[in-house]
Amino acid sequence: MRQPPTMTPTGPKPPANRLGNDSVHLREADSSDLPGILGIEVRSFSRPWSAHAFRQLLEAPRTLFVVALTERGEVGGYGVLWWVANEGEIANVAVDPESRGRGLGGRLLDALLEGAAREGLERVFLEVRASNEAALRLYRSRSFDRVGLRRGYYQAPTEDALVLRVVLAGGDEGDETLLPGADPRGTGDEGV
Repeated sequence: MRQPPTMTPTGPKPPANRLGNDSVHLREADSSDLPGILGIEVRSFSRPWSAHAFRQLLEAPRTLFVVALTERGEVGGYGVLWWVANEGEIANVAVDPESRGRGLGGRLLDALLEGAAREGLERVFLEVRASNEAALRLYRSRSFDRVGLRRGYYQAPTEDALVLRVVLAGGDEGDETLLPGADPRGTGDEGV
């Protein structure tokens, strides 16, 4: 089993979080966390992942699936990173609606980026709703840059996804070829 994150990710130092290190415990997810994860998933997304999908993640290779436990021992949030070769994708980060705005998303994101660095990944990508200003502020604070746009990517409601990328220490930005499905007219910082 991989060790839980303990260091700061590469890039600018993240802002101090308001939860404090003692009030939240990060660790890899296990099956006992699934009820809490599923509850957050349903409250956070209009098209939630299934219980089966989360169970598969628990055993999936090249995947880091972390949870944040509150001081009460409840799942306050979770994050999923998967990778191939030297590139990763943050597939999901979600925080219980009652716990939002207190730095928990940042702690989860940092854990995923630390895991990516430990695995030797050079770049990490993600998609985010174009209207999700809170998430965009968080990703910008961790040096993510916009590299594309996926028109109509999200459903219920239909909305574009911004494709973001961060280059980790030792990584190379590589060529600027966009991911499959990314709209080249969406590159740059317009509207972000």
